Amino acid sequence: MRARRGLTMCFIRGACRTLGTSTLLVWLLCCPTVAQTGYFGAAQIDITPTTPIRLSGYVGRDSLPESTGVQQHIMASAAAFGIGSDTSLLITVDSTGVPGNVVDVVSANLSASFGIPRERIVISSTHSHSAPQINGYLPNLFDPAAGRALTPLEQQHVNTYTSQITGWLQQVGSNALSNRSPGNQITW
Repeated sequence: MRARRGLTMCFIRGACRTLGTSTLLVWLLCCPTVAQTGYFGAAQIDITPTTPIRLSGYVGRDSLPESTGVQQHIMASAAAFGIGSDTSLLITVDSTGVPGNVVDVVSANLSASFGIPRERIVISSTHSHSAPQINGYLPNLFDPAAGRALTPLEQQHVNTYTSQITGWLQQVGSNALSNRSPGNQITW
């Protein structure tokens, strides 16, 4: 298939990202004063680990020790839009990725607590390569079969952080949903 100028034909994982991104950018540039009114809420929480922990992101770290310092705090943010079953929730996380085992627990709990359909809750990551390892994400990074196993203490730190981040994501989502207020306006 031949690509035309200005339209990139890319079928990586079934998505034409360039076309979608271009369409969004054109729309935003042509309609700079579009506004929505309704119920909106936002929240942010610090998710910086409080104990040493292995960082995620690339295999080259497998021989490095746990990170013990903080140069910049990492955050999770949430934005809630709408009311009742029409509510949508977006949570963003400074992390390499958020595994399904964390997303499922957070989404199920928020869905049950606030009556939001599961499909209206999105959790995404910034894909930082300077964030803590979370159980379930990149399991091959510290794969014992490949000679890159975590020590028992390192695994305990990852387990603790995984539990903490699950709670923090529920908290930030809950805070955004709880502090929604009517009449706010979002303009872009």
